[in-house]
Amino acid sequence: MTGSSWMARRRWDFAPSRVMNYRPPTRAVFLTRAVLHFAAYQLVMDGIDIYIKQVPFKTTLNEPVSRALPVWDQILCGFAIGTFLSCGMAMIYDLLSIFFVASGLTSPSSWPPFFEEPLLAISLQDFWSNRWHHMFRRSFTHLSDTFLSLFFSADAIKRSRGITVY
Repeated sequence: MTGSSWMARRRWDFAPSRVMNYRPPTRAVFLTRAVLHFAAYQLVMDGIDIYIKQVPFKTTLNEPVSRALPVWDQILCGFAIGTFLSCGMAMIYDLLSIFFVASGLTSPSSWPPFFEEPLLAISLQDFWSNRWHHMFRRSFTHLSDTFLSLFFSADAIKRSRGITVY
């Protein structure tokens, strides 16, 4: 996941620099942080669940947020749904990391942070490129390269990503 290997201190070539330069804490500190993160995500998701259950959704519509709601409620519902999804992904990641690190099957170095403080992003590029998760990075890159190869050379695609072509 996120460019890490199951083998300690090994990273895949598609891993972003924040994963490549990750310095893990000790096993005890890592597990403590992961359990606290898991609990915090659970509390946030419970709060969102309580809020969402109070919103009068029209379940016959194809949209996740009804246009019948006032604009601010639509914005708040959209934000709540996005937060719920990101917390859910992070919880699964934390749960798996707790299991595998506690059991000794992997080391903390195999589990870099899933998110890099996304709320501190200074731009959309910073948010999507550096702070959001990179779980699907290789899949999306492969799919986009296949599509872009219909229009551009492989060298042009690599140059657009900042990869040096020799």
